[in-house]
Amino acid sequence: MIPLPQRIQLFPGALHLPGSPAFYTDPDEPFLAEQVALLAGQVSGGSLIRVEHPAAAQIRFQKTPELADQREAYRLAVDPQGVSVSAGWSAGLFWGLQTLRQLLFEHRGGDGITLPCQVIEDYPRFAYRGCMLDVSRHFFDISVVKRFIDLAALHKLNAFHWHLTDDQGWRIEIQAFPALTRVAANRRETRGDGKPHGGFYTQTQIREVVHYAAQRHITVIPEVDFPGHFTAAIAAYPQLGCSSAPVEVRTTFGISSQLACPGKDFTYRFLETVFDELCDLFSGRYIHLGGDEAPKGHWRVCPHCRALMQREGYTRVGQLQTHLMNHIARHIRLRGKTAIAWNDAFRNPGLDAEIMMQYWMEIRGGHTALDAINAGTRAVVSDFYHYYLDYPFGMTPLRKTYAFD
Repeated sequence: MIPLPQRIQLFPGALHLPGSPAFYTDPDEPFLAEQVALLAGQVSGGSLIRVEHPAAAQIRFQKTPELADQREAYRLAVDPQGVSVSAGWSAGLFWGLQTLRQLLFEHRGGDGITLPCQVIEDYPRFAYRGCMLDVSRHFFDISVVKRFIDLAALHKLNAFHWHLTDDQGWRIEIQAFPALTRVAANRRETRGDGKPHGGFYTQTQIREVVHYAAQRHITVIPEVDFPGHFTAAIAAYPQLGCSSAPVEVRTTFGISSQLACPGKDFTYRFLETVFDELCDLFSGRYIHLGGDEAPKGHWRVCPHCRALMQREGYTRVGQLQTHLMNHIARHIRLRGKTAIAWNDAFRNPGLDAEIMMQYWMEIRGGHTALDAINAGTRAVVSDFYHYYLDYPFGMTPLRKTYAFD
């Protein structure tokens, strides 16, 4: 089972599930009942029958006050009479269902399913267990995004980090700035292949995904990356850049020198408006501000940036990134949201202490997850050398990922 539960005790005996077992769920868990019914594909006979009383069921999902102090904890017991999943909260019942799915798959057979008697007691080690999907470099249809969320739920991940913008494409509809989907969502080719690539999610689709994930106890965390990885936005609104010169949506990968200009009022109005719409669309607590890989060569010579440095008394160009990111972090905090930023941003002095760090790559001067934790900052660990699954299997075999602590 992945992830391995906290405790598993095996006992003598076994449970043989009939071809069409009966199941019971608490009446206030209609979505859970729908999901339990989908177990039919793993049970010989092809159907599960929902019953009104737990005593009549071979598979039971019930809430219990004994586990009410741990929102995601559950207890799964198998005895010769049936399977019982208990939890204090809906999330715990849902995670217990994922464990049962894996058990049924492991023990499937031609004449039904026989499960060894056992008790599994489980709760998460980490409050934040996430996965990220980059839809900017490669756009994925909503059906693929939902499948991705389903697989995350199967592994009891509870955070879906949606990387919605980058140099190569802007993928979310912002009603106040229509050129983002008309211009920034499309690039003419990818690394010289001559094939146009584009796509974006409407706000209706965004809400659909947020609801879909919430049913599965997964929080969607949107990322609009700035001040770097911002070329697509500048292609739509050139005044966001230092020079206001026209650029195109980036067709190659790597690090771009095109950054949002922190010395222009329009940049702040743009970002405030974008993040206001994000706050309305995403019900979760967290919003990701990006902040990684932002080379500041243009800022050093930009008259708008130099004027801001003089007004604020800044002596280091990195303080401009802190200035811009702190402004947006404070802005969304007024909307009840907490900002996350990549650990690159933390090398710039004075970053808001309320911003949560997401560690991905060691950089000069430290700024690792351990540094953040020791300083009292919350951190998410997504180490490049263990968790970036878009890299070759030879570099990141699954065993290496699974064993990382």
